[in-house]
Amino acid sequence: MQSGPPHHGTDPSGTIDIIDLDLARYNALQRRFEAAAREHSYMLRGGIPTRNAAFHHMIERLEQVVTRSDEPVLLVGEAGVGKTTLARRIHELKLQRRRIKGRLVHVNCAGLQGPHAMAALFGQRRNVVGLAGTERAGFLSEAEGGVLCLDNIDLLPHAE
Repeated sequence: MQSGPPHHGTDPSGTIDIIDLDLARYNALQRRFEAAAREHSYMLRGGIPTRNAAFHHMIERLEQVVTRSDEPVLLVGEAGVGKTTLARRIHELKLQRRRIKGRLVHVNCAGLQGPHAMAALFGQRRNVVGLAGTERAGFLSEAEGGVLCLDNIDLLPHAE
């Protein structure tokens, strides 16, 4: 019940209204959001059934960041733990949630050595007198609006 003050020119005793709060409608909405969160978490986990609480906590936090933010994500870990696979799943999840429009560009930085490393990452523009200029978009440009996965970035020479 909700009571209200009297209105000017009407009954001086005020009003009493009965409001029906059908919580079933709100419960159905909450269940839908929970199901979507479980689906995203399952997608990031890759269907790996585990009881590891730290792993579940990490996936939950990652899901929150990935679905609510456009900021970069840095995945750090030992070789072979699945960072590249997780990056692919993050890209798929961001596409589903319409947080990005571009593609996933995976770069193995171990193969980027010497003078071509900077050109590969940032692109290059050559303009030689008498010859047609050649241009190459870098990996950063190719990943515009998408996800850039720099694998083994620690293997890049310090100068790059």
